[in-house]
Amino acid sequence: MGDRLASFVPSISDPWDERKAAHLTRRVGFGAPPAQLTLLVGDGSAAAFNAAVEEQVLYPDVDAALEARLAAFAGGASLTANPTTLYTLGGHWLFRMAFATRPLQEQLTLFWHDHFAVEFVKIRGKVTYPPGDNAAQTAKATTLLRDYMELLRLRGNKDFRTLLLAITRNPAMLLYLDNYLNVAGRAQENYARELMELFSMGVNQYTEDDVRELSRVLTGESLDDRINLGYLFRQPFHDTGTKNFLGQTVAPQSPGSLETAEAVDIILSQPVTSRFMASKLIEWFVNPAPDPEAVEELAAVLRADADSDGRPDFNFAETLEVLFKSRYFYEDANFFTLYKTPVDYGVNIVRLLGLTETQLAADVNWYGLAFLLGGMGMGLFEPPNVGGWIHGEAWINSVNLINRYNLAERVARSDIMTPAFLLAYFPDSPATSNATLLEDFRRRLIQRSLRTGETDILNAHMSSMDSLAGATQLQKYNLKIWGLAHLLCATAEFQMK
Repeated sequence: MGDRLASFVPSISDPWDERKAAHLTRRVGFGAPPAQLTLLVGDGSAAAFNAAVEEQVLYPDVDAALEARLAAFAGGASLTANPTTLYTLGGHWLFRMAFATRPLQEQLTLFWHDHFAVEFVKIRGKVTYPPGDNAAQTAKATTLLRDYMELLRLRGNKDFRTLLLAITRNPAMLLYLDNYLNVAGRAQENYARELMELFSMGVNQYTEDDVRELSRVLTGESLDDRINLGYLFRQPFHDTGTKNFLGQTVAPQSPGSLETAEAVDIILSQPVTSRFMASKLIEWFVNPAPDPEAVEELAAVLRADADSDGRPDFNFAETLEVLFKSRYFYEDANFFTLYKTPVDYGVNIVRLLGLTETQLAADVNWYGLAFLLGGMGMGLFEPPNVGGWIHGEAWINSVNLINRYNLAERVARSDIMTPAFLLAYFPDSPATSNATLLEDFRRRLIQRSLRTGETDILNAHMSSMDSLAGATQLQKYNLKIWGLAHLLCATAEFQMK
């Protein structure tokens, strides 16, 4: 291991503390409230640090507690059990993000959705059965996207080789990038190009001849029919000739689907592939401007995972464990360097305020939240194109910010943050001092120092509540917290993670 990804070792001068634990939870998932941060820090030892990272990274395939919570939710089967529209599917996924016990599984699924982008509108347009039944067609398209989402969820922390093969054969992707139309003598090149450029190697790493040859390899990777829309390799449609791809020969094999696996192995053997994926991981989880040495070291970690034949498979759980335990990840320069995506922003509010699944049923609701995030520029299953979303400052424009502020305002009021719920913050004393209230919510929502001007505004808000004539102490307490939650979620600091 090189110097950049050497393991962080807690010390007196550089401790494993709440600040670093909050950084970890913002990046691997969607943040954590103070009580959970305290548990993650533990005694601050190296053992506590390693356990905290491993708890986040080495998660089981099935989040049993989350599945039980989904099953018990009385918010409607269309959300929890059988989403049949774009927004109920989005609400289903947001529910999972908000209450996952290992949120990296959902954050990593979101990463892959951005990486292997597909769009609902195009897929819905290709679902034409049953004829004339719009609701059934929409439900079918939704099912295809849910299966795609489940693939990313279950395979996203495992090896890249299996994931690339699975996404190549996923019906939603076959429809979206048209490979179901790819047949011998009439090659369809869309997927072959994006498999290299966007999904594995990056731009300018292949020739047009490589696109043509890879598209020939991928002939026959198709669907059973336009009714069921299930994956089927169609051998009669496969080009059985020899292909020359990325400087290597792909000899004819039977069945031809074996050639697809060989082409994926050739892609993974290119040094640029591990660098490209290492850079993508660092850009998403650490810093939008990756350190070149860190990229090279993380690429080496990806390549180091090889099977008995010496073939690199790129194990992501092992790679992310190295990254999240590294000194590089916890350097000051990597704190608050990423703009929260709209999904980060919305789910962050739910998790940090400790909202329950039933509270959003008032006014916002779960599928409504999915719709609101679309107004911020990030509708789930609605990326702008096959390249996914544009990140960074692109999230912060006047329209998107207003929609963020409106969400914060809608959450921070009595029908969602009810008076009974607010007592959970300080159950023993609604007369809690303004200084204590401000520090609790700064620690809960911002997780770093406030600027002087912001502190003055927040103190002024609480002082104005104190002076309300005729209001009880409990009413003043409620108004203070509603205002703190709204105002803090509108700060510049809360837009960063």
